[in-house]
Amino acid sequence: MRKTALAPACRVSHCAPPSRPIAFDLRGWTAVLATLHGRTRAIAPPLRRRLGIEVKTLTAVDTDRSGTFTGEVTRRGSQLDAAGAKIEAAFVAAPGTRVALARKGSFGPHPHVPFAPLGREIVVLSDRETGLELIGHDATLGPRFTHAVFDSPQEALKFARRIALPTQCVDIVYPGRCSFCNP
Repeated sequence: MRKTALAPACRVSHCAPPSRPIAFDLRGWTAVLATLHGRTRAIAPPLRRRLGIEVKTLTAVDTDRSGTFTGEVTRRGSQLDAAGAKIEAAFVAAPGTRVALARKGSFGPHPHVPFAPLGREIVVLSDRETGLELIGHDATLGPRFTHAVFDSPQEALKFARRIALPTQCVDIVYPGRCSFCNP
């Protein structure tokens, strides 16, 4: 089955679709995903099932240089800019590759709803040959987002029980290394 995209993804909201459909079939291709954090486990299965794409993990690319969730490395630009930087780095690290993937997530306060957390995730698939870029986006009010500063292990354990660890992930950030902990 041949996939047809009606418009290549564009990074501005006012772009016009092409005058004719673009044929887009990546079944049997291998895409590279630059990740240091095991994201292939989540991204590879649906791409294999739905598009026939195999995903190969690239661990040689320092994806944290485009920004870290904990703020130790400040992200420059938007989530899409950071994902684009990961795509470019993946193509440099794997020069013979036609397709690269990147994902970028963020969690924090909702920009328009006071006191609500917002989880935003984007996944970008870029085809070097056609220039086609597909961007998937998800935003949810569902994530649990909180942070705390502890002075003792007992305070940390109390916090862990309150958030139902291990059902939630926890990032540990050391004093002086987190941009949002030490404004």
